[in-house]
Amino acid sequence: MGDTAWEKQEGEGAAIVDAAMSWADPKQASAIAKNIGQAWRVGQEDLDGILTLVYQYQMGVPEAGVISIPKVWVGLSDHLPRKLESNTTITTSEQTVSGQLTAMYYDYNTDVKIEPPIP
Repeated sequence: MGDTAWEKQEGEGAAIVDAAMSWADPKQASAIAKNIGQAWRVGQEDLDGILTLVYQYQMGVPEAGVISIPKVWVGLSDHLPRKLESNTTITTSEQTVSGQLTAMYYDYNTDVKIEPPIP
């Protein structure tokens, strides 16, 4: 709406989606891309009736103790992201914490009316 980006988020931990969506900002995407190491094509997979290409890559900042291994499903015909899974491990001198994020992307080009929240 105008210059403001909006997204629908549901469920516990939905705010984590913001981290995955940072790829939409070219400046952030460029900074993130510098931390990508190995990347490989996993294969093709049918995802909810949509044929996708599946890619996996390793990224992170090892010297900071951050390692992430995302897997992304991209529509074969429309090249749009359809699913993202990421396993991340953060290691400090005190502890190691691991987590997993799964995000599904759908409803592309759907006509949606969004009312801005009341200030």
